[in-house]
Amino acid sequence: MKSFYIVFIFQLCLHDTWSRVKLIKIKNLTQELQHYNAPLLPRKIFANKLIRYKATLRLRKTIQRIIGGQPTDIKYHPYVAFLLQIHFPLGLDFRGGAVIIGEYWAVTAAHCFKYIDDPYIKQELAFVCGNTSNWKLGGNEHHIIKIFKHERYNATELDYDIGLVKVKEPFNGKYEKSIKWASRNYKYVDNAHAIVLGWGSTRPIHDTSIQDNLRFVAVRLVNQEECKKRYSREDTVVTSRMFCAFDKGKDACSFDSGGPLIRNKVLIGIVSWGPHSQCAHSTLPGVYTRVSIFDEPIRKKIKTK
Repeated sequence: MKSFYIVFIFQLCLHDTWSRVKLIKIKNLTQELQHYNAPLLPRKIFANKLIRYKATLRLRKTIQRIIGGQPTDIKYHPYVAFLLQIHFPLGLDFRGGAVIIGEYWAVTAAHCFKYIDDPYIKQELAFVCGNTSNWKLGGNEHHIIKIFKHERYNATELDYDIGLVKVKEPFNGKYEKSIKWASRNYKYVDNAHAIVLGWGSTRPIHDTSIQDNLRFVAVRLVNQEECKKRYSREDTVVTSRMFCAFDKGKDACSFDSGGPLIRNKVLIGIVSWGPHSQCAHSTLPGVYTRVSIFDEPIRKKIKTK
């Protein structure tokens, strides 16, 4: 029996400020394909699904971008990865950053799992990708086989905003290396420098843009009581599972969520949330999940699953 495949290309564009999607059918397939110098989907995925997409990414409200930073190469930060999902017929969906912490394990923010559910995992349409500076050029795809959201995660306050991802294929690429994370007794030092990495937009005002290439920026840790005081004026709670960091004109933001905050080659924080109005706010810092508090649960989960 012969198999027949019909290949569709759609051009997706943001229709209005609420990010509804307008589909435009591509009339000339041959001419349209000439616009692509590289596959939008990693080759292995394209071979399996026989589908290409021309798409812009959809707005997500709770994902945090690198402001005031500069491009970097994955070879200097081989622990950095990202979450990717394939939506039919909408195409690639960049779901945020992740950090490699074991041969088959990555850690991210729990809120990054909002749209990665079991049907996509079972259909092998959800991935952790690494070994690349440019997320659009593919890199190594690792099928997600299980996600573990912290059992006390609060989606309203983004408390306990941490989750683990187990993948099918090992992280063994040339630029895929696990990183040490902060132990339970790790000391967070006020005003200490750290670096945050991600693919988010470089503009302070929240938008839907994602950078092709990995970027980083140096920020400073903020005193915990000072951070709590600043956010209390906004009727927002900063819990002991969180800590704050920023610098003048420097911050993480949309689509950086789940990515790492690193100090002295140790993962100390995961990008979680920030001011509602804009990133790199003059007085309100970015907020990160305090990794040290979750040291023992992470070790236990990796050991037993």
